[in-house]
Amino acid sequence: TGPAPAPKLVARAFLKLGQWRWAIAEDMDDATLTDVLTAFRTATDACRQWAKAWHHWALFNAAAMEHYAKVAPAAATRHVAPAISGFFRSIALGGTAPQKGKGGPLQDIL
Repeated sequence: TGPAPAPKLVARAFLKLGQWRWAIAEDMDDATLTDVLTAFRTATDACRQWAKAWHHWALFNAAAMEHYAKVAPAAATRHVAPAISGFFRSIALGGTAPQKGKGGPLQDIL
């Protein structure tokens, strides 16, 4: 079977998968939410010290929270804690260097 792939490679692949799935989604539905959250969760599990994975996990949970606030307010609350903890984790791991063309840790702080 061969050696297992490096955790960072697995994290990068699942982060890209989640980003791609989110980008092609025409609207937020349960399938999109499940697919993207699963991909981002796998990325954070594969490389627990990668700020970028935590940043995207937090952003998508915030987006899911906004979506559910409109259609099912009670369901929105289950995304609050993951979004907040993801932003804090991203800030803690991110240092002070901004990502290329993005706000990096400063965006998470705001």
